[in-house]
Amino acid sequence: MAESRVWPVVVVLVFAAWLIWPVPLGHMPMSADHTVHLARIALTGARLIDHGSLSGWEPTWFFGFPLGDLYPPLGDLVVIAIRGLSLGWLGWPQAYALGFFLVFALQGLVLVRLGRLFGLGVWPGLIAALLLLGDPGFTREGGWMYTVQFGVWPQALATSLIWLGFGELALALGFPRFTNEEPAHEDPRRASLRAALAFAAGLLAHPIAAPSLVIGGGLFVVVMIPRVELAWRVALARCVLVGGLAGLLAAWWWVPMLEHKAWMASYGWLFAPLDSMLTWLVEDGRWAQRMPSMVGWLALAGMIAAALPRQRGAFLRFVAAFALVQWLLASSDAFWQLRLDRLSEGFAHLQWQRFLIAAKPGLYLCAGAALVLPIAWARAIWTRAIWTRGFAGVSAGLLGLVAAGLAMEMIDEQRAAMHEHGVGAIQIERMPSAEDPAAFEADYQAFLRWADEQWQARDHDYRIAVRDSRNLHWFMDAPVWLATPIYKLGFTPGDNFVHKPEQGRPELLDALGVRWILSRSRSTKPQPGEVARFGTLVVRPHRPAGGASPRPLAWIEGPGQIESIAADLREGSVRTVITNAAAGSRVVFAIAGYPRWRATLDGQPIAWFEVPVWGDAEPVTPDQRRAGALRGGKALGDDGSEPTLIAIDLPAGLDRSAVLELAYVEHTPRERVAELLSLLTLIVVGLALAGEHRWPIYVRDWLAVSEAVLAKLGHPIGLAGLASLGILVAILRWQAAAELEHDRLLGRALAGEVTLVRAEPGPVKTDMLIRPALLLRPRPGSPAELTLELDAMPTRLHGWLGIDDDQAQQSARWARHRVRISARRRGTDEAWTTLVDMQVQHAAGQIELDIATGSLAGQAVELQVIDSSDARPLPRLGIDLVLVEGP
Repeated sequence: MAESRVWPVVVVLVFAAWLIWPVPLGHMPMSADHTVHLARIALTGARLIDHGSLSGWEPTWFFGFPLGDLYPPLGDLVVIAIRGLSLGWLGWPQAYALGFFLVFALQGLVLVRLGRLFGLGVWPGLIAALLLLGDPGFTREGGWMYTVQFGVWPQALATSLIWLGFGELALALGFPRFTNEEPAHEDPRRASLRAALAFAAGLLAHPIAAPSLVIGGGLFVVVMIPRVELAWRVALARCVLVGGLAGLLAAWWWVPMLEHKAWMASYGWLFAPLDSMLTWLVEDGRWAQRMPSMVGWLALAGMIAAALPRQRGAFLRFVAAFALVQWLLASSDAFWQLRLDRLSEGFAHLQWQRFLIAAKPGLYLCAGAALVLPIAWARAIWTRAIWTRGFAGVSAGLLGLVAAGLAMEMIDEQRAAMHEHGVGAIQIERMPSAEDPAAFEADYQAFLRWADEQWQARDHDYRIAVRDSRNLHWFMDAPVWLATPIYKLGFTPGDNFVHKPEQGRPELLDALGVRWILSRSRSTKPQPGEVARFGTLVVRPHRPAGGASPRPLAWIEGPGQIESIAADLREGSVRTVITNAAAGSRVVFAIAGYPRWRATLDGQPIAWFEVPVWGDAEPVTPDQRRAGALRGGKALGDDGSEPTLIAIDLPAGLDRSAVLELAYVEHTPRERVAELLSLLTLIVVGLALAGEHRWPIYVRDWLAVSEAVLAKLGHPIGLAGLASLGILVAILRWQAAAELEHDRLLGRALAGEVTLVRAEPGPVKTDMLIRPALLLRPRPGSPAELTLELDAMPTRLHGWLGIDDDQAQQSARWARHRVRISARRRGTDEAWTTLVDMQVQHAAGQIELDIATGSLAGQAVELQVIDSSDARPLPRLGIDLVLVEGP
């Protein structure tokens, strides 16, 4: 039995190492986001050593960002632990490489363990593991492309841990783990604690683990508990206890994250409609893009087999149901039909496509089961002599041949897909497209040495900006070796902070304190204006607008002066002395707004707000952000025109020197409580798991008493009441949101009060947020038209138009919409009064509408929206209007 447990693990580890070789030797992958992750990990490790904390203000990127608050820490902690255990012998890149290998291999190891619960031996899990590791994947669909090439591996870690947790939970309920067809029962309490640890770790690895855990938990109760030998109330209590422990273990990160969720960047993303997904499945057997057809058909067959009445089929049924539901959730129809955004705005920020990543382990487990089941049936026919021995032999042989044929076809298609999409081709050079990658690396190291010398000799702090393609991050590991803050002109992944400017406007670079700009040149010959050159790497100075001196960390707008600034941002301290200021003077700090900052003037609290780096956007307060102001983002990246920097308006009476300070509060009382609860829970769980044969009496009693109390609380009447209350609250919340929506054009359309021609309610992604709207779908010679009646026209019509972000960024082959909004008095044949007539530019970004209605205000009117175009194809366009008088 021991051998049957070891050799599949060895096979998975060897296969994983072979695929990403030479990463297991300590050669870090360098493609896409890996360098960004490495920099964040090194910054976290430095803070842990210097401050004994995993979070705090970090000035290295942007206008600073809250390190550790908004990005899940587990992946970082794995790499930090590896380096710590090596006592510093491993450098950060080597520790990262080993950590990444562990995460990559864990995907397969988890499936090996889960597959044993099918009662079909080790093969279903092993087959699933090899398929998952060799999955070509796609953008936001996991697999090689997303996990390895793009470097987006935290969700792969979270997904593995959530699936592992459900396997351990099955063991905790008494489901046996089969080895050589013999059931091997395990201590249910130890399995419970392992499940809690796995779930907690998943929650700390990626936020999407939370909806996966909720969905899986509900399915687990429905599918598994009716099959357990335990009393159902005891089984349910055990599940609740595991979930509670997981929540307590993860509370230390989730509590502060939820407190600051209004400062999380939005990356809302829709996937394909369900009919398209079903077409891919029915016609090609593809549950996801680039999935080989035979693998998809086997996964479907495994789901069908899971529905068959089998003594050992409960866990396979759960796996099939969990995978299927998450696959369905990936469709855009899931967002629109369920309208979960009415329950929580957070659902409008999800990248729904990521549910495919969460579904894939179950799909591959179903495929593995489908491949092994014919062999199991053949064995059963032969050993049990269900028919005559000769007929049984023929039947068993045919089933074996079927399994062999399917396996050969699957292997052939999988190997072809891996070859076609470059699975196994891993980038370990910084710039593989360079004429000489080794020379480019040497040039980069020379630049780092030069930059370090410049920083050591500086007379004031500054930043280095790097100009390159938006998603190219070859330089982002510079903070591992260089103390100089870095600014990327382009997208910076690896943190979810809302204030992530990407543009190179002079106002932004001035406010950031940029001194040098690093870029790549096609020529190796020196050019005018260069400060330094390292091969094709060129450093040029940034000259502030108007030839002014570099902008300091704080400045005053209006009468007054700032005499001195003393700051240590990593310590969370900024002190300024203000003189000769007048009422209305504003002090602006080149620090991104975040609610942990507290401002005082001569020791007394004073309110701060966020102002744009440039432009005339209205300031926003922390309370306004918490209330939902400025949710979303910009498809092409923040350009500094939205409220970003901390600003304080000074009161009257400052005809003297005054001390204005900012202090960063790392922990609130609520967070301290969460940290204490997580620590105590971890100690209890650790003590319980540490005992090999005897549990500490207080641990055993605590778990037993907790389970017993929960079981008693699980009386059918109480459970029904609790479930009814939860459903009632959700319904009331959903209906309240729907009633508020009725004041908008979309709500009236959903209520059947709008005449629609070539238009329909639906979602559109604009400004990085999935927004419910009316979708306009004109054709040449056949415009889209909306018509409705209003009892009283508001003085101004507020609303928005928005082209789908992704389509807006595609080539100019798209035709343009022409939108006209008109109105006339109801019940008359008057000519329509045109309120707006505009051609919608093919550009990303929501267009705000603020339309004066003039003499029609307050009157009963007909309102008409017409969208026309004389060409195709047209990008998806959404519109919504507020139809009542504003406050």
